[in-house]
Amino acid sequence: MSEHCNGHCEHCAGHDGEMDIESNIIALTDDEGNEVEFECLMTFDCGEHFYASLLPVVPLEDFEEGEVLIMRLDEDGEESVFSPVESEEELEAAWNEFIRLYEEEEEE
Repeated sequence: MSEHCNGHCEHCAGHDGEMDIESNIIALTDDEGNEVEFECLMTFDCGEHFYASLLPVVPLEDFEEGEVLIMRLDEDGEESVFSPVESEEELEAAWNEFIRLYEEEEEE
C-alpha cells in the first residue's frame, strides 16, 4: 500500500489528504485498488526516517486481530507519502521502536 499522508499525525500535520481528524482514520489504497481504512496509532522517528503505525478499522483477511501495519513516511515535495518498508532490518528496527514507545505510553 502506498498513499499520501492525511495530515492528522504529529509528523505530517498540515499536509493534504483525506482524513477524519477526530478519530485519526486514514484511507489507503491496496494493490488491487480497494480503499482500506486504518487508525493511525502514532507516528515516530527511527534512524533517518519517520514511520506511522496503523491499525485496520475493520478486520482484514491478511491481518490477525490487533496486528499493526508499519509504514514509512517519505517526503514528496511538500507532502508526506506512505511507503511500504522494504527491508527486514528496517522493519525490525521500526517495529522495536514502535513497541518501545507504545509501552512507554502505556506506563504513563
